[in-house]
Amino acid sequence: MKTGKIIALCTSPRGGVPKYRVPDVYVAEHGFDGDYHCKPERRSFSKPGTFKPNTDRHVTIVAQEAIEAVNAKLGLSLGPGALGENILTSGLGDLSDVADGAVVTIKSVTGSVMLKVVEQNQPCKNLAPYHPLMLKEIYGRRGLLCAVTSGVGHMIVSGTEISIG
Repeated sequence: MKTGKIIALCTSPRGGVPKYRVPDVYVAEHGFDGDYHCKPERRSFSKPGTFKPNTDRHVTIVAQEAIEAVNAKLGLSLGPGALGENILTSGLGDLSDVADGAVVTIKSVTGSVMLKVVEQNQPCKNLAPYHPLMLKEIYGRRGLLCAVTSGVGHMIVSGTEISIG
């Protein structure tokens, strides 16, 4: 089991990047309350123009280590929310080695929140305006797409412990 810390929580009422840092979030059935992606349905990537049940893309987790590496390589100064993440972590490595199905546990203010890793997040064209090589440099380190499995109604704050195992 790897243990780290949440260094930022981010949401946005609109899609795209960036998301904006918030001090705390309430966990809802489909993600973080107030975030654009916290909906029962989402766009289908395989059938453009249609929607499908949102069972797999509730919360995105990105590692500060990955952002720091990209910033150093490309001369950028990206901060929390720049990659569209809901949770920015420190101490878990760049998350590239986390397998699908892994369990993420967050100690919330009112109990535990459990997320299931659905898959590694792939870089998208929304990141391209940061730098011409951004998609290439962040590939494999864009973080994790997770589904909420328990903890609906709990509040998470920055600085909270997070573990993957």
